Amino acid sequence: MIRKLPLQLLSQRMPPPRLQLPHRLLDPRHHKSMHCLLPGVLGGQLGKIRRRNHPGQFPLDRLSPVIHPRAIRPILRIPDSPRRGLVRGFHGLHRGDHVDDVGGDVIVGERGVEEEGWGWFGGAEGGGGFVLGGFAAGGFQQYRDLYQSALTSAKQHLFFRPLNHQNQDLLIPGSLTRHSSARQTFTPEGEHLSCFAGGMVALAAKAFNQSHDLRTARALVDGCLWAYESMPSGIMPEVFRAAPCQVTETDNCTFTDARWHQAVAKGDPEQAQTIIAGQNLAPGFVAIKDSRYMLRPEAIESLFVLYRITGDTTLQDKAWRMFRAIRKVARTKIAFAGLEDVRHVRPKLIDTMESFFLAETLKYFYLIFAEPGVVSLDEYVLNTEGHPLLRPK
Repeated sequence: MIRKLPLQLLSQRMPPPRLQLPHRLLDPRHHKSMHCLLPGVLGGQLGKIRRRNHPGQFPLDRLSPVIHPRAIRPILRIPDSPRRGLVRGFHGLHRGDHVDDVGGDVIVGERGVEEEGWGWFGGAEGGGGFVLGGFAAGGFQQYRDLYQSALTSAKQHLFFRPLNHQNQDLLIPGSLTRHSSARQTFTPEGEHLSCFAGGMVALAAKAFNQSHDLRTARALVDGCLWAYESMPSGIMPEVFRAAPCQVTETDNCTFTDARWHQAVAKGDPEQAQTIIAGQNLAPGFVAIKDSRYMLRPEAIESLFVLYRITGDTTLQDKAWRMFRAIRKVARTKIAFAGLEDVRHVRPKLIDTMESFFLAETLKYFYLIFAEPGVVSLDEYVLNTEGHPLLRPK
C-alpha cells in the first residue's frame, strides 16, 4: 500500500498532523529496518523514506512532528564538523538491512545501491537538492558547510577533464571505487544522469555567493555539451567513458591522436584503430557503455539554470542546436521516441516516450527561451519532475 501526505503539508501553515502512517514507522524500535535515501530534487526540499513493503514519499522536514526523532535522525543529522569522506552527505546510506549515518562509503544511484563507491549520479542529485533547499528555506549554515564539503571532495576526486579535440576546459563527473583502505580505482565514466551537476553547482554558487564556482558549473555544462556535439546524431549517449587528462605545469592537455589511442588501447595503435572503428568513437571517447538516449532532461536543465544565472545568450544558441537535433531524429507522427544508438546519424527509434520528456525536457527547452520572469528562479523551486513550486516568503 502507498500512503501519501496531503498537499497542504507542503504549505507553510501546516495543520495539525492527522496522518495514517504505518505503525512501524512511528515506533523507534523498528527505525533501523528502513531503507533511506535522498532522491533527485534539484533545489527542492523533499526527501524520501523507503521501507520494504511500504514505500512512500514524504517531506522530511514536515514529518518531524509525527515521526519519532530517532527514526529520521540518521538522515537529517548534519554534524558541525563533517567527517572526512568522498562526496559525503549527498546520499542516504544502506548497509545490509539498516540505515547508517551520513558520510560513509556507499552511494545510492538510480541503478540501486553500489557499495564502496562514490559518484554523482541520479541519486546524488536529490542529496544536493535537499541541502540547497534546506539552506534556501532556513539559511542554516550547516547546509552550506555540508554542500561545500561535498563539492570540495568532488572537485578533488570525481570531476575530470576529458581529452578533447578542441582543447576546451571541460569537466565531467566520474566515479571512484574503494577496494580497500589502500587501493581505489577512478573510472572516467560520464552519464547523462550526471549532467544535473552543472545546474546544481550554478545554483549553489548563486545561493552561497561563491562566484568562482560558476566556472566549475560552466565547465560541467560544457562537458555535457561536448558529449552532445561529438555524436553523429548531435545527442549525448546515456553512458560513456572518456580519456582523462590533468593540466599540469608541463602538460596543458593538448589533444593528439597518440594520446587518444593510448587511452583507448594502452599504446597499441592497431588495436586502438580497431576499437575506434568498431565502436564508432569520436575523438576523446574511449568507450560507449550505453549508446541510447531516453529523452532525458539533465543536460538542458543545467543549461537553462546556468543561462538564467549568467544571462549568457550563447547558451541559448547551444540549447537551440540540441533541440533541433532531438526533433530531427526522435520525433514521430504522434510523439517523440527514445533512440537506440546515438552514434548513427539516423538512430533507430525505441518504442517508448518517458513522461519526464514532457514534464521536464520540453519544459526546460521552453523556459530557456522564455522571458526571465516566467517561472523565475528567485520565486520558484523546480522539483524532481520539473514542476514549479512557489518558494515560501
